[in-house]
Amino acid sequence: MNSKWKCRVASALLVMTLAISPVAAFAEAADTGTGPARVASAYHKLSGNVQAMLKSAYLEQTAFSQSIGIVVWLRNDGDKVTRVPDAELRVTTDDGVTYTLTPSAANPRSIQPKGKVELSYLLSVNRTDAFSLDKLQWIEVDDYVYPRRETTLLSMDISGKVWRDGDPDASSAQRIGWGQSFRLPAFSDDILFTPTGVQQQVAQGGNVTVVTLRVVNTGKERAIVPDFAISGLDQTKLYAGERTDRKTIQLNPGESKLVRFAITSPASAVIGELVATTPERFVTAGGELSVHHVGHIRMGVPESGFSPAGLGEYEFGTPIALDPLNELVDKDVSISLVELHLHDNQGDGYQTAIAKFKLHNAGKQPAVLPAFQAELTDEYGYTYFGDRQQVVAQRLMPGLSHVVSYAFNVPKSASAGGRYALRLLEGGDSAENPYSTPIAAIGVQMQTETDPNIWNLYPFQVKLNSWHVSAYSDTIPVISYSYKLRLDLDITRTDDVVVDANFSRLKIDIVDYFGKMLGTETIPFVGVNRLISGVQTIRFDQIRTEQLQYPLTIKIYEAIDTPGGEATRLIATLSQR
Repeated sequence: MNSKWKCRVASALLVMTLAISPVAAFAEAADTGTGPARVASAYHKLSGNVQAMLKSAYLEQTAFSQSIGIVVWLRNDGDKVTRVPDAELRVTTDDGVTYTLTPSAANPRSIQPKGKVELSYLLSVNRTDAFSLDKLQWIEVDDYVYPRRETTLLSMDISGKVWRDGDPDASSAQRIGWGQSFRLPAFSDDILFTPTGVQQQVAQGGNVTVVTLRVVNTGKERAIVPDFAISGLDQTKLYAGERTDRKTIQLNPGESKLVRFAITSPASAVIGELVATTPERFVTAGGELSVHHVGHIRMGVPESGFSPAGLGEYEFGTPIALDPLNELVDKDVSISLVELHLHDNQGDGYQTAIAKFKLHNAGKQPAVLPAFQAELTDEYGYTYFGDRQQVVAQRLMPGLSHVVSYAFNVPKSASAGGRYALRLLEGGDSAENPYSTPIAAIGVQMQTETDPNIWNLYPFQVKLNSWHVSAYSDTIPVISYSYKLRLDLDITRTDDVVVDANFSRLKIDIVDYFGKMLGTETIPFVGVNRLISGVQTIRFDQIRTEQLQYPLTIKIYEAIDTPGGEATRLIATLSQR
């Protein structure tokens, strides 16, 4: 018996059985709610300068088999390139069966000095009975001696630390409440994650749930947000989420940002729980890639729906408090709601609410005119998306203000006296940024007109002093009648804001006794042929009637051009008697 054989025998007798908590294990804070949920993790010596840590362990069940997956990190603490130890990775189940896992074809062969590599292993076993994983072992095999010798390099206890796809209650991932902060120290111990918002949107073929996390670097060095996602669970299935952008996010000490994830699911699915997941990739010997989403933390979702409850009453004309981490609105730009009216569009089957926002640049440099989205939600949780007016201006000059209008089509049953929540959102306006998330929310009530002859069309106030409709005839080629409207108006500008050619305008319809529209004219507030104070005559020259029509009705609308077409709200109805 030579010394080499003695050494091997000695090493075979030295078996380290370590209770190691992988990424899927959580600290007590996740249950007590006394602090952020924390994922315990640690490296342990494998061989030489190589340390090992379990990243993920998972079981996935299909109709006729189950897949066992293991992902580990190896770290080289030495100052030279080191080969990945040539050892088999085996798992032992709770019923005593041991399986040797297949390494991914993409696994690296060596580790750079002070570097770290990720290794993935997978095995499909033909059994459908319930079992769990208890132990993970690295086994060094010597095939050049007889009988074959096996040396255990490292043994890990992984019982209770395995993610079970489709059965989260039997998985390692503990559940925390909505809004509770958590950490993933295996990725970065310095980054604190806090869920802040959930937004449901309708997409082609189903729904998209957008989840927003606030990430903060609490450390003293720059940190990178790790590669993970927020996924969604219904009762039985995990719907994988993905980051809404592919940018690498670096955070300086103390810096915080918002990170968003989109979860696509069928229209029939009800997302009842969110899961922090990592995508674990495996490549077969034939080059086929499979991705397995492993859960690490489960969190509840906020109560479904959104309502004005809990929102303070907003004072029109005051700056709206925006999320300071939003990436849309310049720090020197303020947004104020200056007008919100609801009017019934007779004959259209719906009502129209018009919201006008004042955008002011208080800085010394030009700023981008923010293209935010707007949503109006009633007290029952029904939400209506606003159509933004066509905007020509792209920038806000220093010290100036612009006005931008949004039109909301709401049901006839909507109440002008009810309370509403108005949310501003960023994103959702391009193929590169298809999902929108809230950056502000206020509680508002519709404004009411106390005098039917005074029309508030911010930044203008129009007072109707008198009106008159008359007919005039033409005898060529036959006798026909046209009509003209005489208006006596007082127009006052109530605020110094910039209005462009796409600002709302007056649209005037002339309707006969039977409700048939005979003609229409539009008059702008700016530019050529704009409305002015005093008496002015509006001719409906395109109308030709063979008989004199009487009585006539004049309907006056505020009209706004939006990408979805013209939006109108009825502001006055004038009838001949």
